[in-house]
Amino acid sequence: MATKPHYFLKDIDMQAILGEAKELEVSRELPMRQWLFAWLLDPNLPGNFQKSIDKWISILIVSNLFSLMFEHVPAVYEPYRQWFDFFDVFSVAVFTIEWACPRFCVNGLMAGNCLHLQRKRNDRKQRTDRPPVGGLQKA
Repeated sequence: MATKPHYFLKDIDMQAILGEAKELEVSRELPMRQWLFAWLLDPNLPGNFQKSIDKWISILIVSNLFSLMFEHVPAVYEPYRQWFDFFDVFSVAVFTIEWACPRFCVNGLMAGNCLHLQRKRNDRKQRTDRPPVGGLQKA
């Protein structure tokens, strides 16, 4: 009869079980936009900063909701007007970067496909440049 191996708690690697020990493996030979996308935004790549960025953006959104609510309470807003203004400028800057970064990275990823798309367009254009079939040709 085979005996089951006994595992002691000291032998268990909890980080490996929970998946927190995965290191990000992004090739430094990638173009900058692809590397930035993989490092920050790729949801399919374990170990990057995508989950952290999403969490902090969510916290900033909720904080903006509270800020908007407290801006309508004069007793709170008037003494801290400069802080509210600073927070608004900070939020707009963060949201602008958050909006622009994926577009910058994705445009970089799509740049490699431009030649392929250009060839497709040229093929379509060549097909439409042919004379029409059925005797309706220009004189």
